Amino acid sequence: MKCNFKISLPLYKLLYSMVFMFVMALIRPTVTPVEILTVIEPNLCFLAIVFVADIYYCGFRENRINVFYLFPDRLKYKAVVQRFLIDFVYLILLDLIFYWIYILLQNSNLFTEEIISIYGYSILMCFMTVLFFASLSVTMVNFFQNMWFGLAISLAVWFVFNTKVKEYLPTVLNIFAYKITPEINGGITPYFFSRALYMVVGIVMLIMNYLLEYVIEMLGIRKEFPGIVANDNVTLQLKRGEIHALLGENGAGKSTLMNVLTTLLTPTRGTVIVNSVNVIPQNYTKVKKMIGYLPQELGMYPNLTVRETLEYVAALSGVDPIKKKKKIEYLLERTSLKEHEKKKNKQLSGGMKRRVGLAQALTDPQFLIVDEPTTGLDPEERIRIRNLLVDFGRDRSVLFSSHVVEDLASTCNDLCILKKGKKIYDGTIQHLICEADNHVFSCMLSSEEEFLKVQEKYKITGKNYSNEGIDIRLVSKSVP
Repeated sequence: MKCNFKISLPLYKLLYSMVFMFVMALIRPTVTPVEILTVIEPNLCFLAIVFVADIYYCGFRENRINVFYLFPDRLKYKAVVQRFLIDFVYLILLDLIFYWIYILLQNSNLFTEEIISIYGYSILMCFMTVLFFASLSVTMVNFFQNMWFGLAISLAVWFVFNTKVKEYLPTVLNIFAYKITPEINGGITPYFFSRALYMVVGIVMLIMNYLLEYVIEMLGIRKEFPGIVANDNVTLQLKRGEIHALLGENGAGKSTLMNVLTTLLTPTRGTVIVNSVNVIPQNYTKVKKMIGYLPQELGMYPNLTVRETLEYVAALSGVDPIKKKKKIEYLLERTSLKEHEKKKNKQLSGGMKRRVGLAQALTDPQFLIVDEPTTGLDPEERIRIRNLLVDFGRDRSVLFSSHVVEDLASTCNDLCILKKGKKIYDGTIQHLICEADNHVFSCMLSSEEEFLKVQEKYKITGKNYSNEGIDIRLVSKSVP
């Protein structure tokens, strides 16, 4: 049977979940309403984990994810939540259906106070535990970016808390136990503390998924020009509220990668996703509204004033006219351009033009892309630009490039190093420093001849003249 994977709750999912519950009903027949809970609740939790696998498989079939076995990127948060909630509601409906089927099979009076009360407990218990196991499954798959590994962990947790294995766990873990105490009058006393704990943990995990989501993803980007490969299979991912830097020598492919991200260039191969939107020609307008961009060479109308420039860019960006004036005032204050707002662009210094460029990029973006913002600026202006990037990066994702290591070290959280179009490092600055530990050395040389001999053997990263001689820094795998 060919299934339509584009609908949220397709027929095949209804069928296999129903069949599973009927099989469980045959395998584990019940006698009392209390026993019904011990069958329905764990089975719905198991289905919740299976449904999450189904969500990821649907994502694979619809090209939301590129590889089924090892995920190079996370399934988009909105798509997960939409299907997750629909599946969740359906699982609660399954509780309704099978509870009353069990009651009918027992030839019980359908509407006794005892049966109605137990049914209410059943809905509440399943709501809490199903939320937990579904959230756990989504979180594990997203965290490890490996569907099989994530599902295996989720099923292992389910197995432990739904079988006699839990009896061998430490006493402190009994707070997670499913406990249902039968009463003499036929009622029950559920242990709601563990289930409330499940629900709280489940909600926390869903929030974590949102915070850990990558808002910018560049996957396997390759960009070719006649006779040259500017980017060769580059993958880069930015999290929400992260300042990520690109480092590389001139011609390493930094600007090309940014131009691909900002829709100025189309990649030869690869996928770019910005806030769950695939960067393809039909989505360019939507993507451009989300991105603020300061290119390496900013062309501004020379006869416009600073304020007129910001008003012009805000109008092009579709900023609400009511909010526009307040936004421009804020940007002029933050970039220290308020006293220069009436100056024409042709009257500005290089540093001021950079600040105007940064301000225009921040009129209404969700993400900020900045290409070598400190090039050619004096030390004071460089520090000012760096502080602005840190300030604006507190509530939005920032990607900026530079070949000045000092700018990156004082600004960014994570670093990607490009060399001849290829990514050679992607991680934190602290980790990079740890990797360089015991590989950078300083020494004092007495003459230029000695320096030339050392230069032939080692990579020299610094050279200073002093009264004692020539102080150099060099890179070596072992002590020279």
